[in-house]
Amino acid sequence: MNVIANESTVINQTAEVVFAYISDLEKFGEWFPGVVSIKSLNALPVTQIGKKYQEIVKLPFTGGKTVCIEVKESLLNKRLVTEGDLSPLLPRMTITLTSMQRETKINWCMESRNNHPLFRVTLLPLARVLMSKRAKQGLCQLKSKLH
Repeated sequence: MNVIANESTVINQTAEVVFAYISDLEKFGEWFPGVVSIKSLNALPVTQIGKKYQEIVKLPFTGGKTVCIEVKESLLNKRLVTEGDLSPLLPRMTITLTSMQRETKINWCMESRNNHPLFRVTLLPLARVLMSKRAKQGLCQLKSKLH
């Protein structure tokens, strides 16, 4: 895996409150830049492995792109992992929560599952610039929303 962006912040809320909000990916566009829309594709609970979403995301030069996202791992109040089918990026998002009394440290990480050498020297550096900026803005917005 290739790390694209990795950002952290501390939110003045319990891990339960933070996880309840971030695990409902239909709210992802409320705090993460570049998400035009996101909707559930199945009736599974938001934290169940196999839960699927359809996301429309803004991309440079191409406008909106539809991505299918699936929950791959969910550990209540601690961790949420999703994977998307956006090619050639093949994103994997991991959100990890660390409970600290009445605060929660949140770490947001996006990786690419694409290990092709050409991808790593051409598109990966561009994705890193874009997603690092979005991750910083997103965590700032999330922190404001949950304070």
